[in-house]
Amino acid sequence: MLDISDIKNVVQMNTQQNKDVRVNYENVHDNNSSTEKALKKAYENLMKKDSSQKEKIIEEFREFKTKNREWLEPKSVFKGLIKKYSKYNFRDWEYIDANLYDETLVPIEKRLNRIAEITNKYSYDMDIYMFEQFLAEKHLKEARKILNDKGIELSGDMLVGFSGDEVWANPKAFLRAKTVGCGQPALDFETQEGRYLLRKKVNRFAELYDDIRVDYAWSYCDQTIYDYNGKLPTEKKYYRGEILDIIEDEFRKVKGSKYKPESITYEFIANASLFNPYENGNLKPYVKDRTKIYCSNTMSEDWATTDAFKKRGWGKDSYILGATNHDCKSIKIEYQNNDKMTRECEILSKILKIPKEKLKKLNEFISAKFAEPMSSKHNMIFFLDALNLDGLYKDNKDKTKDYRIKIPANYQDEYFKFLEEGCGYNPMDALEKNFVAQGRDKTNPELYGEIVKYKRILQSSPNGSVKNTALKIAAIIILGILSGIGVYYLTSKPNNNVAK
Repeated sequence: MLDISDIKNVVQMNTQQNKDVRVNYENVHDNNSSTEKALKKAYENLMKKDSSQKEKIIEEFREFKTKNREWLEPKSVFKGLIKKYSKYNFRDWEYIDANLYDETLVPIEKRLNRIAEITNKYSYDMDIYMFEQFLAEKHLKEARKILNDKGIELSGDMLVGFSGDEVWANPKAFLRAKTVGCGQPALDFETQEGRYLLRKKVNRFAELYDDIRVDYAWSYCDQTIYDYNGKLPTEKKYYRGEILDIIEDEFRKVKGSKYKPESITYEFIANASLFNPYENGNLKPYVKDRTKIYCSNTMSEDWATTDAFKKRGWGKDSYILGATNHDCKSIKIEYQNNDKMTRECEILSKILKIPKEKLKKLNEFISAKFAEPMSSKHNMIFFLDALNLDGLYKDNKDKTKDYRIKIPANYQDEYFKFLEEGCGYNPMDALEKNFVAQGRDKTNPELYGEIVKYKRILQSSPNGSVKNTALKIAAIIILGILSGIGVYYLTSKPNNNVAK
């Protein structure tokens, strides 16, 4: 449907901004972007119907529109109205269009007539939008199959927010002019419409992904309501585990016999004033048995380390731990906070049995921060830290840079460069530190020797093929260690979830 020159033009435009260091989002979503032009050309070529292959894709497109009509039609109508008004904020539209899906203000018959008018005038723009959604889903499913065939599961981030067209098309589902923080619309869980929309959202994610991360998960338990500006709390509602049960029930309906509780992970990282997971010194019942995501950037003597969670009685399958995430400052920047760094060095020194003065060196501090979460059964690492990329990922006031950092084209060279400097993520070094701290170097010296061997290979300067082989072997050893005996917990059964 496209020539190779069309593809090259898109790629070229993607790499023009900030010397290929930042993602050029404008080239994806702007109306006159090269991506948008290429998609329009692909659509127009497809509709010429001059081959059996095109007929097959057209039929798939028709089936997609029929199957997803409930959510796809309002979104495409919204797209048509954006074309009409050149404004995204529907509150700036004429009365009938701004309230088109509010049956208390616009009767259904009048709505249907108005939708017919919009469709007649903006059918091309509406169909282009649906075509883009069709391609996005088609490619996502193909990518997921490739991953699944390799034994890798695809996880989707189920954001807490809703788009403007969803708020517009479901007026009864939201609290008017209220947010749950960060400017995100507040679902009204007191209404059937609010709960139904949440179910539809979960259903969609469950169809497209193997696992989901529930963003802002605490807000489904203790829902803090803010004014429209998202600054002043106006009300707090307590649903405990009721809404989380709805999420799991809908996810279970889609997955059927393939449903696994651990396929849903919950972001419970929040200030205690927003959400306290404890009650009378114990984890709240609706928090205890759900898989939670935490970062050690908030570590203290009794919090956010594997050792602390174990002492608090947390089960090894009840949490995933990493050094940082997208809401944190990088380890290198945290290191510059002398008070915080000194406090964390004392904690890491006790856990890893490394002199705290040694940990005050930047490379030693970074490697210790990487090592501590690996003592958990389930751990994660943020890509900025893994590749030692500079720059904040959050709270960047420059819109040309905020949330745009991407993996460089020469990421392997960069990765090994940082390993040689001692500041990169060396999983074998992390394992070595845990083995020594837990005495495994004495009880399993042969395996410990292999860990040290591949740690040194990764830190050295061999040619690329040797490094790549070392990385693969290191990964196999890690999986073997974690699935066979664990790092922190000795187990007699294999850990089948380690690939996640």
